[in-house]
Amino acid sequence: MSESFPSQHAEKSLLSRRLGKGCGGILIFIIVAIIVTNIVIKNFVANRLEEELANKGLKAEIGEFDYSIFRKQIIIKDFSAIPTASDDFKKYGKLKLDRGIITISSQRKDGITELYLEGAEMKMGSVDMMNFIPEVLLKAKGLKFNNPVEFGGGSLLEFKEVKFDYAKSTTDGGAHFRQVRIDIQRVNIVRNKKGLWLTDLMGEAQKKVQKMQDSKDAPAIDDLKITIAEISFQDLATNDPPRVLKVGKVITANNTKNPRAYGLSVILQLAGIVYEAKKKSGF
Repeated sequence: MSESFPSQHAEKSLLSRRLGKGCGGILIFIIVAIIVTNIVIKNFVANRLEEELANKGLKAEIGEFDYSIFRKQIIIKDFSAIPTASDDFKKYGKLKLDRGIITISSQRKDGITELYLEGAEMKMGSVDMMNFIPEVLLKAKGLKFNNPVEFGGGSLLEFKEVKFDYAKSTTDGGAHFRQVRIDIQRVNIVRNKKGLWLTDLMGEAQKKVQKMQDSKDAPAIDDLKITIAEISFQDLATNDPPRVLKVGKVITANNTKNPRAYGLSVILQLAGIVYEAKKKSGF
């Protein structure tokens, strides 16, 4: 009996070692499986993405692609796309993106829980940074909207920061924002070579805004604040540099009874600010 104890102890020790190696082997297998799955998903998603964009009329190139199963994120770097056939994308021109992160989830219909962009450019403008969390927040820094080509194509609006805080959706299903803050560094008003100022089109803009305001297309905004630091004026028919005026004006709107009734008020206030600045500029 006394000689059986060493034998039983050796068998238990051997069993423990085998269990340890087995668990270790399973862990290594899981790690390898995750790595291989990541590689397969990266290649598959990247190829599918380029194929889908090509089918929609965009010739795309992805410099770097990464996919994380744990973080549920798709990371794209040095992305560019050129419209090839579809008229839907021609108005945007060449698209460029330094870095983009898409966080995905099966709990949403569109599958996206967060979108983060850095260094995005297109024909209509550009943005240094944008963070979008559906139904929660939209925030952008270094946002620029360009003038139409017939007005030089340079920047029209240069924003320091834009922030939209969502509220609960309206009963009709339209977008609803609790608070909107728009910080404009500069508004660039130009006169084209035909002698037409961009502000000469303000009447047409007012009609479009009025029509949108009367419909359900305009998002509801409870509290809107727009700050304007500078306005510049330039005549493209001359080689003179733009005349920049510091204005420091604020536009607000907070109609709680009708949170869609801000468009016409904002554009009229903006027209007044531009008119006063234009007189001071000497144009």
